[in-house]
Amino acid sequence: MKEIYKYLFVFLGCMFIFPLISNAQCSYERQAELSRIAANVQLSYNYELTGETPDFTVNITNIPNDIYVKNITDGNKVNTETVHFAENVAGENIAYGIYSNDANCKDELLLTKYVTLPFYNSFSAIEDCIDYPEFKYCQKWMNTDEITQDHFEQEFDKYTDKIFEENELKQNETNILKEFFDQNKTWVIITISGIVLIILLIFAKRRMEK
Repeated sequence: MKEIYKYLFVFLGCMFIFPLISNAQCSYERQAELSRIAANVQLSYNYELTGETPDFTVNITNIPNDIYVKNITDGNKVNTETVHFAENVAGENIAYGIYSNDANCKDELLLTKYVTLPFYNSFSAIEDCIDYPEFKYCQKWMNTDEITQDHFEQEFDKYTDKIFEENELKQNETNILKEFFDQNKTWVIITISGIVLIILLIFAKRRMEK
């Protein structure tokens, strides 16, 4: 009889303990809710130039207490972080893991998001690019790793030569028109005056006919 009471006591104890363990587990519903919260996290960046080198600040917003964010590369928790410009950073995806901060789902990876920092074009800061910002290699954000100084200068010379030729052609056309007008000023004035007079006469005739 005592054995029966013993087993009954153990059975009742298990009935109370197991529901508590079950309730303490991370439920599917809570995981889904945390995943929705993680999806709302926003990544953006801004930058400051230090000399000719940009320092990027990655901004991470919409982080409630239910979650936290880590830089996956170094494992550090972040809200914002400054990323110093380097060849192995520019153009690469920086991965941020969004983890659960819930006691029942602690440290579970919910989502990974990425931010890509652009390549900074150091040519954009030189005087040629300041004077001619429309030149193809003068955009501030572009990958010019394979553009040598010699190639830049050759292409820049072609670009400025073309602009000079176009400006010279426009100037020549202007000079030709000016020269023609100066040489035929009297006839131009008479012709224009005659055309204006004819238009006025036609207009006056139509008004009289009405």
